[in-house]
Amino acid sequence: MRHCSSLALTLALSAVPLIAQRGLPQQKSPTPGTVKLRVLDCNGGPVASCKVSVMRYFQAKGSFGKLPSLPTSELGQRDFAGDVATIRSLPLGEFVVQVEADLNALTRSEPFSITDEANTAEVTVKLQRGTTITGTVYGADGKPLAGATVATREASQFSGLVQMFGDLLPITTTRTSVVTDKEGHYQLKHIASGTYRIVTTHGDYCTASTSTEVKDEKTLALGDVKLIKGAEVFGTCLLGDKPVAGLKVTITKPDSNAAPGTQPTWKTTTDEQGQWRMEEHIPPGDYEICAAQANATNNPFDTLLQMKDSQQTLTILAEHTKVEKALVIPKK
Repeated sequence: MRHCSSLALTLALSAVPLIAQRGLPQQKSPTPGTVKLRVLDCNGGPVASCKVSVMRYFQAKGSFGKLPSLPTSELGQRDFAGDVATIRSLPLGEFVVQVEADLNALTRSEPFSITDEANTAEVTVKLQRGTTITGTVYGADGKPLAGATVATREASQFSGLVQMFGDLLPITTTRTSVVTDKEGHYQLKHIASGTYRIVTTHGDYCTASTSTEVKDEKTLALGDVKLIKGAEVFGTCLLGDKPVAGLKVTITKPDSNAAPGTQPTWKTTTDEQGQWRMEEHIPPGDYEICAAQANATNNPFDTLLQMKDSQQTLTILAEHTKVEKALVIPKK
């Protein structure tokens, strides 16, 4: 009896496609789209070595989204037939192609559409040289500071999300960094148009940050940056009454006017003795400090509860050069 029932079920399932063919209309699968891509340098000559990303374009918001099915690709001479590279398997929708090549800025194409009626697009990207950002960094003593790192960061309200979900969001601005020379000078070259935070760091000083808008200019002089000393912040952190390696310690400067994820934040982890030290000096001010186990459970609320239970206030005064803090994560 069991054998007969199984056979009947198999026959019934195998008949479903046949019934659908006879009685129900079949949806036609969209034909995958194709892009015929030409990449030109700023002088109009062909480029045959570059990094290419195809991104969804959301016209209403002027924003972009990643295509998981088409990760960023490195194209070389073998990928071009003449001066045209073919990108296949695009779904229906509106897109841009973003190209990155040596000695050029990140450059995007004009938006284009892939439809059932027009599933092939011819796209030309003419690379831009980009902007060179210049400036000078000084220490607290007023002398030029060598060895400081100056880097570009996202400046939008979503910068915190970019840090948290960097692998899921497309990179649409130039990410680069340089180190100041003995005169404290720096040059950030081939910077694409956009809005940035320019972040300056040095192990003996507090981090400095300034926002700027980069347009199609040859150079952009940001002027001088003077770093302040601030304080070294360090201490211990226990889980219950025991030191544990890998506990995450976070210092945040509360700001009710800041967009989510954009408040100044410093993070580090404990060593086997439960000791921790922030890599950067922290400027005078009032802060919140807390700790939590990394991936203690699969429940994110457990992490939030640990952060809440361990939270303390942290005050750094102008005369402080070192501040020590002890934290305890209650063990439930």
